[in-house]
Amino acid sequence: LQKVGDARGLIDLYERRRHVATDSADLLQLQLRIGDLHESKLRDVMGALTAYEGALQSAPDLYPALQGQLRCYLKLGDHLRARQTYEAIAQTARDPQTALKAMLDAAKLARDVEHNQTAAEALFQRVLAYEPLHPEAGPALEDMLARKGGSDDLAKLHERRGEAKLAQKDLLAAAREFYDAARISLDTLKKKDQAIAMVDRALMAMPSFPEALELKGLLALENQDYVEAAAAFAVRVQQGGEPRALAKLNLKLGGLYHDHLNDMTRAAAHLQTALSGDPGSVEALERLANIHTHGRNWTGAADCMRRLLELDPSLQVKAKHTLALARITDEGFGDIAAAITLYRKALELTPGDAVTLDRLATLYERT
Repeated sequence: LQKVGDARGLIDLYERRRHVATDSADLLQLQLRIGDLHESKLRDVMGALTAYEGALQSAPDLYPALQGQLRCYLKLGDHLRARQTYEAIAQTARDPQTALKAMLDAAKLARDVEHNQTAAEALFQRVLAYEPLHPEAGPALEDMLARKGGSDDLAKLHERRGEAKLAQKDLLAAAREFYDAARISLDTLKKKDQAIAMVDRALMAMPSFPEALELKGLLALENQDYVEAAAAFAVRVQQGGEPRALAKLNLKLGGLYHDHLNDMTRAAAHLQTALSGDPGSVEALERLANIHTHGRNWTGAADCMRRLLELDPSLQVKAKHTLALARITDEGFGDIAAAITLYRKALELTPGDAVTLDRLATLYERT
């Protein structure tokens, strides 16, 4: 029968043999042969499916029968049962990689063919439960969660990845995953405490991780923990980076020491560093001028004011800076003639300003 290719004759022979067989292994083998003949020779999908299902009634975890059943469901377009068969293969497979592949295929079937996002997410999650860093399931789930806005699950996904990377001693990758979880927790979920916890985990993995240090500083600043914020920003600027970005960080540090920590020496040092990265920073120059004025460093204060005036500010701002330079020239250097000239320039910019008029009158009396 095999030589002449008589598939139906072979099926009849195997059916008769099946009725008289007593050994369970023989029975299963016959069922598989019958199913294969229906499927591959006669193109009889329903007949093949009946044979494979008959084998599975006796041995539910028989891998060749499950594979045959899966092929039949796919050919029939019964995607739900095909996915259930994938899951059965995953549950019964002795080889972990076979199980993972079946689960992954089930997830892709649910996502791409059934368009059942809930089932697909659950199946991708099951793959990641076995292998947290799976190269296909991880990005696939991340993409699905990002599209539907499943931010809580996305944050947990990054956290689990971070834990897996930590177990592998890949500290930089672990820090990156914990930082991503922190950003999602803060930006999307608005869970500040959760974000702080994730940032701390990122810095435990990699204490010099730049983005985590910046975020820790910002979070501490929001919580008015100025010492913690300054410590985080100080470590961050030591890591280096793009000059403009570092200038902003040094400006933050200068502001912290100036406004909250009352350390004018450090404030001035950070403001000077900020100006070397961004010479046109108005805030840095104004703060530095204020520090120099209070410290009676008239030369430094005057230099800051001149630089501010060179930036071509608006008339109102120019008037403010000209008036400040006039006071420095008057009170600091005692140069009455130069001070009068500056006060008059300030008055031209803001005619009728009472403070400027009073000071000019005083100086005119003295001269």
